[in-house]
Amino acid sequence: MSINLTDPDKVNIKIAYLGTLQNIINRMATFIIAMQTASVTTLTALIAYSASEPIDSSFKLWMFLIPWLFFAGYHAYFLRLERAFRTIYNNSSNQDDFSFSDMKIDKNKLNSAYEKWLSVILSRPLVIFHLTLIVIAVVSFIKIRGIPCF
Repeated sequence: MSINLTDPDKVNIKIAYLGTLQNIINRMATFIIAMQTASVTTLTALIAYSASEPIDSSFKLWMFLIPWLFFAGYHAYFLRLERAFRTIYNNSSNQDDFSFSDMKIDKNKLNSAYEKWLSVILSRPLVIFHLTLIVIAVVSFIKIRGIPCF
C-alpha cells in the first residue's frame, strides 16, 4: 500500500518529526542538568560531612572520587546521546526528500550518529565542569582537614 503525500503533508510530517527529535534533545539536556546538580549536591554534602568528622577519622580524599566519577560518567553518557540526536536532527532537517522510512530511529541510525567516547569525555563542557568541581572539592577538603589526603 502506497500513500501519496502532497508537499504540504510532507512538510507537516517533517516538522512533527523534527519536533519529536527536539523533545528528545531537550530531555537529554535536562538529564545533563540533573547530573550536574546531583554532582554538586553530593560533593557539597561530602565536604560538609568531612568537616564534621574528627581529623583522625577514616574519611579520606579518595572518597570524593567515587561519586564524582559516577556523575561525570552519567554526564558523558547523556551528552553523547544528546549530541547523537542533534546530529540526527541536523541530518533530517537538511534532507530535501523526506519519507516515512526516514523517520525511523533505530540502532543503526543512532550508532552512525554517536561521537567517540573519548571525544565526549574530553569535551569542553564536561572537562570544565567536572575538573572545576573536583578541584573545589579537593581544595575544600585539604583546607578543612589538613594536608594528609590519602
